[in-house]
Amino acid sequence: MATGAKRWGEVDVAVDLVRRLLDSQHAQWSGLPLIRVRSEGTDNAMFRLGDELVVRLPMHEGPVHAVAKEQRWLPVLAPHLPLEIPEPVAIGEPGDGYPYPWSVYRWIEGRTLDVEQLDQIQAAHDLAVFVRALQGIDATGGPTPQERGGDRREGHRRGPRRRQHLTATLRRAPRSTHHLRSRPSAPTPGGTMDQQEISDRLEIGDLLARYARAVDTKDWTLWRSLFTDDAHLDYRSAGGPVGGREDVGTWLEEALATFPMTQHLITNVEVVVDGDTAHAHALFFNPMTFPGHDEPSSCGGTYDHDLVRTPDGWRSQKLLEQNAWFLNAPKGIGVQQT
Repeated sequence: MATGAKRWGEVDVAVDLVRRLLDSQHAQWSGLPLIRVRSEGTDNAMFRLGDELVVRLPMHEGPVHAVAKEQRWLPVLAPHLPLEIPEPVAIGEPGDGYPYPWSVYRWIEGRTLDVEQLDQIQAAHDLAVFVRALQGIDATGGPTPQERGGDRREGHRRGPRRRQHLTATLRRAPRSTHHLRSRPSAPTPGGTMDQQEISDRLEIGDLLARYARAVDTKDWTLWRSLFTDDAHLDYRSAGGPVGGREDVGTWLEEALATFPMTQHLITNVEVVVDGDTAHAHALFFNPMTFPGHDEPSSCGGTYDHDLVRTPDGWRSQKLLEQNAWFLNAPKGIGVQQT
């Protein structure tokens, strides 16, 4: 029997209890070895089952809501992600004195991360690739986020009813796949960012980097792909036009065609994400060589992008370039007042 509650709804989960649950609900695994997995986690108890499986059981009310979502959505996410994630194999129901639904997953081999030996550059790259893949999945029909914590007294009142609802949900959970669309992230200036906001910021930062590459390599197809069809661009401070993507793009293409060299460096990027819209403010430094001039010139200023989330990712809907200074500029070239 599950005993020894330490907080509301918390239970001790022992090997003999898990064995009884398996014997009564999934007898096909009755003969497999069952060993508790050592963990510092406080939400779930895990037991390795044979060589290929692991049993995961909530130890209190808090993580119970995730059981149905994991069973439903992890198989949907897995084919789209570059890293292996837990694969649900079976669902368990409350029984034998244990009050919560539980799961059986495929065992994933791994080891504890050694921070001292971590290749931070590679880890950052791997994280960015994973987050971008996750953000790119269509989350239409996906679950809404559940907040941790809350009023425990309210949880006590709702606990039995919630467990009944979750158990019923598990019993009827469909196995067909849905496509997911990423949920919007709220701005958290100065606070902790959730996974969605980290992903959004990484993608927007990547868009700014591709903007610089597109201009310097004169890849105008790439440049146009960074903006919405109805984008509004303002290059007046650099002596350019203000207008739509195609007209401004044509001017930029013609203006830079004869430049032997340009190199846009974008830094000090500040991003505020608000659902499906965002604003990015960044500094730029642009060394360049004008046609017919041996000495290099350079200018600096700011970019302000208003962005929107689209089915193809973040795109800039409005760009304001503000040149702040110009060094060694040819006669008649410099910062224009707007």
